[in-house]
Amino acid sequence: MQKLAIGITFLVSLAVLGAYGWATEPDGKQLIQSRCTVCHSQARIERGLRSKSPEQWRQTVNRMISHGAELSTPEKQAVLDFLANSDSF
Repeated sequence: MQKLAIGITFLVSLAVLGAYGWATEPDGKQLIQSRCTVCHSQARIERGLRSKSPEQWRQTVNRMISHGAELSTPEKQAVLDFLANSDSF
């Protein structure tokens, strides 16, 4: 009986973690601040926010990935969504 209780507790814990941790959408702004600013200043990125179209951002992000930036598909989409819909940090 004790093993069953431990097993149920474990499964409930996994469900809670999945609901609040693993299932959250990536944060585009946070990704930019943690990944893009390794090589680029925030000021440089902000200049682009005011001048680049969504298509230009898509090309830029794809080019950065080809240069070694690491973004999963959902992370890439979150970054693109932030860049296309923001005009400042």
